[in-house]
Amino acid sequence: MAGSAWVDRLATLYELQAKKDSHRNPAIWVNDILGEDMWSMQTEICESVRDHRFTAVQSCHAAGKSHLASRLSAWWIATTPMDEVFLVTTAPTARQVASILWRYIQRAHNLAKERGFTIPGQILSSPIPSWKINGELVGIGQKPPDKEDSAFQGFHAEKILVVIDEACGVDRSIWDAVDSLVTNESSRVLAIGNPTDPSAHFRQVCSPDSPLGEKWNKIRIDALRSPLMTEEACSRYPRLVEYMKEEGIPFATEPVSSTLQKTLVGPTWVYESMVGWGKESSLFKSKVRALFPETSSEGVIPLAWAEAAMARWEQWRDGTYIIDPDTEEPVCLVEPRAQQTGNIVIGADIADGGEDSTVAAIRQGDVVRELIAFPSKDPLTTADDLQEIAVKHGAPTNAKYIVDGIGVGSGVVAKLRRDSQDTYAFIAAANSHRKDTTGKMTFINDRAAAWWNLRELLNPSRKGGAVIAFPRDDKLLAELTCPRFDTQPGTPKYKIEKKDDIKTRLGRSTDRADAVIHAYWLPSDVPPYEELKDTAWKAVDEKYPENPNVDAVVEKWDTDADMRLAGW
Repeated sequence: MAGSAWVDRLATLYELQAKKDSHRNPAIWVNDILGEDMWSMQTEICESVRDHRFTAVQSCHAAGKSHLASRLSAWWIATTPMDEVFLVTTAPTARQVASILWRYIQRAHNLAKERGFTIPGQILSSPIPSWKINGELVGIGQKPPDKEDSAFQGFHAEKILVVIDEACGVDRSIWDAVDSLVTNESSRVLAIGNPTDPSAHFRQVCSPDSPLGEKWNKIRIDALRSPLMTEEACSRYPRLVEYMKEEGIPFATEPVSSTLQKTLVGPTWVYESMVGWGKESSLFKSKVRALFPETSSEGVIPLAWAEAAMARWEQWRDGTYIIDPDTEEPVCLVEPRAQQTGNIVIGADIADGGEDSTVAAIRQGDVVRELIAFPSKDPLTTADDLQEIAVKHGAPTNAKYIVDGIGVGSGVVAKLRRDSQDTYAFIAAANSHRKDTTGKMTFINDRAAAWWNLRELLNPSRKGGAVIAFPRDDKLLAELTCPRFDTQPGTPKYKIEKKDDIKTRLGRSTDRADAVIHAYWLPSDVPPYEELKDTAWKAVDEKYPENPNVDAVVEKWDTDADMRLAGW
């Protein structure tokens, strides 16, 4: 009897110790309560949040960073007394807060219930993510406007966890506000994100040489060290194997569950990125190697500036809400689909057959509302397609079209003008009379001027800040950040890398980027008709020699004086 009681007592002590260990170790808690495994880097991050007040993680793409942050958030609230705990999460956009991190938090809450465990409280998703226990607010997710640090004031608890997701896009003032929240020893901050911006405060946090980074425990997740980067898996890509050996990266030997294998980054995506972006590109360094790009290595469009424009587009689409700390009620700061004024502008890059696509960028005001890509077609059909796009966006007669004016695109221009559409022919090789914002540099041609125009519109240091926005699109991001610029020897003229050189490195034409650039290009002067008419149709005649419709358009365009006055 005594022996049996002693065994029961040991079993009870074992269970208590296991529960204590689970509460103390988030990786064990995730495994016990949610039934999920973690790979070694995720476990290291969990232990860092447990043991260090400040943890900074610069992560590659698809390393499970938001998933991990959600599990740490759930562990924090589930294992801390309600009267002591609070969770605050933020990110550069409302979508990143609600649709990514808090969606994962809700899944963790549901998963625990499915497995017979109870995580206290209720998670609300609308209009702003929040966590309440017995009606009391214990967690929020919000994206305040940049420099709106007051949005994080008024939250007090003994144990506060702050999660800064996609940390590179969060303004310095928000970091300062976070510091004011976690003044006691028991609170924690996890900053995690892709290192895209070399000028961001996140870089100072992650830098071993910066005084701002002294208090942070720093972790870097390189895609080349993913547990899926085994020798067998990488052997399909000899160039990738060679690169890993050059970099001194050993092949992975860590076993991981089948669930993790479905979600983590692997050799196929790494290889495709290496080939598509170039291993020296800012995009590859940031998304794959989890390294901050050097300013000197940037092209015409810095990666961080393009990322910021995509984040603004998501804010335009989703709106921004915060919780008022005094009333615990949501307050709308930016309405979803913030109103844009002005006519629809359609920038179009016209495909000349092959694998390239025709791409249309539909802009209104500061925002490219949508990017649409479709296969190469004859000029007349393409012109009709563009007009149908204008109708879809509510502009059947008053849209403005900015279209390639040389090659096949010239036929599209002529058809649009025949249909009485306001159309400008973008001639990349035309002499440019523009200057940059300093007034000291000019451009070798309109192509260089148009690329530089977009660069200046994206520059966060411009008066009033950068406001333009375009959809999140990985191909667009790669195309915008790939081209390099230089100056014409002996002159103050900017020039852009040749298209063929870009295509060699990128593996395709910059169709999407050119469409966006055209959409923001507002011509200041119109090239004379006679200067262009002799060459504008040559490629069309060669490509469609037996198309009577094209011949008719050429003849009409060549003889119609009104057409010439309409824009040529």
